[in-house]
Amino acid sequence: MEGCAKFYVDADEDEVNVKTGTLVFGCGKSIETNARNLMQMQTLKNLIEDAGLDLAIPIVNMSYDVFLIVLQYVHQTRRNSERISSSHLLNEWEHTFFEQVCRAYWQEVLQASNYLDVPHLRALIEKAIALELKQCKTVVEIQNTLQKQHLLTKEEEQQVAEEHAFIRKAPLKQKNQTIKGLPLFSFWGATTKMYTYLWQTRKKKKENLLTSYQKKKHAHKRKKETLLTRTLPGSDMSTRLEPSGPS
Repeated sequence: MEGCAKFYVDADEDEVNVKTGTLVFGCGKSIETNARNLMQMQTLKNLIEDAGLDLAIPIVNMSYDVFLIVLQYVHQTRRNSERISSSHLLNEWEHTFFEQVCRAYWQEVLQASNYLDVPHLRALIEKAIALELKQCKTVVEIQNTLQKQHLLTKEEEQQVAEEHAFIRKAPLKQKNQTIKGLPLFSFWGATTKMYTYLWQTRKKKKENLLTSYQKKKHAHKRKKETLLTRTLPGSDMSTRLEPSGPS
């Protein structure tokens, strides 16, 4: 194929004849590379197993430059699997690869690794961005890290503002102005009143439960006395019936 760029077509130690695969992009460019590199991408592996390598594989969901980054990663990790870190931190090679290769296109590479099903590359970018977000202190730093100035649409921002309208309080004209009996000028005053109200409510509930228990206990006692005290027939005396035991 004319104008086809070759990348990583060198043979491995156990290969006699190098099998290559060709990929065609929407921009008109094409790439020829070692088939073993393509087999590291699960999506392309499935296509190759179904259709073989005789025909060129069209790639329409990503750009030519982004695919080269993914291809570089799978080639280098295939040659040296120790470069893949299994911990939640980046090793030296992964950090260098992200800073020098993926930094400018990390969002596109993340989408490409998800589409091509390259889990180790996806995990590398996620760990790198997560570690950076962990160091962020302000919203601006988070936006710069994610390369997005507006994380929410205007409709979402309006919805959030309506749901949290109680946070935006108008300035107080009077020091002792209150809302529903709670002083706004003092946070601690509002907190104290709230806890006092909760304590009084709990105390009143406990007293009601105790009173109800005492009433039930008293009623049970009177009922027991009524059952044990009866009048014998033909007699004016009331006799307490004691439970009869074995004779």
